[in-house]
Amino acid sequence: MGTRNWHLSRAKHHKEVADHLHREGFDDWAAVALAYAAHQWVHSVLSGEPGLRKDERHPRKHVSPPGAAHGGRGTNQLVDALFPDDEAIAYASLFEAGRRTRYDIVKLGDNGYMLLEMQFRQLKKYCEHVNAGRPDRRAEEP
Repeated sequence: MGTRNWHLSRAKHHKEVADHLHREGFDDWAAVALAYAAHQWVHSVLSGEPGLRKDERHPRKHVSPPGAAHGGRGTNQLVDALFPDDEAIAYASLFEAGRRTRYDIVKLGDNGYMLLEMQFRQLKKYCEHVNAGRPDRRAEEP
């Protein structure tokens, strides 16, 4: 059995949390949940990516030092290498917004969350397209 559906269920959960937090006026934490929803969409694609070793289909870090000894590339590095530029930029923006609102307490501004939502929808659409075009891979595959 593959892992795509698990990642998709987590993405849906994180998006529901983001929507709830946004409705309640907590856009800083909504950005965090939205970034993790995007993260799970990306992992739904990576889990079935042909040509990737198991460690890279299921990265445990956002960024990893080069070389197989460290478990392969992290999620951010794989997105940069495998996703089209526009989607890689959208993911990087979501990731950075999620990180900065946690650690730098940056205000998103009046339209900041709307921009993140647009980037999320763009990334999700790309991931849905990729996932529809190929079967899921078994998690146990090397």
